[in-house]
Amino acid sequence: MPHSTLEVFNLSKAFQKQMLFENVNLQIHSGEICALVGKNGIGKTIFLKCILGYEPFDDGEVTIAGHQLNNREQIRLHSAYIPSDGHDLCDLLTPLEYYRFIIAVYQLPERETLHYASNLSVQLGIESHLERLMKELSFGTKKKALLLGALLYDPALLICDEIFEGLDQSSVEAVISLFKERARNNRSVLFTTHLQDLLEAVSTVVYRIENNQIMQIAK
Repeated sequence: MPHSTLEVFNLSKAFQKQMLFENVNLQIHSGEICALVGKNGIGKTIFLKCILGYEPFDDGEVTIAGHQLNNREQIRLHSAYIPSDGHDLCDLLTPLEYYRFIIAVYQLPERETLHYASNLSVQLGIESHLERLMKELSFGTKKKALLLGALLYDPALLICDEIFEGLDQSSVEAVISLFKERARNNRSVLFTTHLQDLLEAVSTVVYRIENNQIMQIAK
């Protein structure tokens, strides 16, 4: 039976004296692939950061896999975030070194996890880049390398900000396939996109940010 992987209760957030969200409620269940759409600059990225605890909000409550945001250890175990611009914290590592770091942090079985990473790298078309520094990778390749790292510890909730931007068609199809595989395994995905043609192909639920609210517009 589906259970909630993300619950947002009455979330409110103002930024530079402008209200972005007001009393927003949202629930994502296991097995759902949820798209979040809205105009550029309307606050999609800030919302994602709020629900992960990376950005403070003014009022409301958020739980991920039943855990409050102040339980950072459990939030770290049950969620993963791929930012729209990648991040530079691992730029001086190769993808393979980054995956070994994840294995150590999450105490994963090394041999099996590296084998899984190898298979995923082929699926994502980055197998020839695993020993290059992250900072040397193209925008799209780095995104795929970060996505692979997030999948290694199998979080209940995967959050991706504009994951499809900068990817070629074969990479887009590979990411869609991975999203659908996660849904089949009762994991949840929340992603933002401005590519309207992807919504029907990928998502099971679509939400729109508009007028300080987040509304479900399709299922």
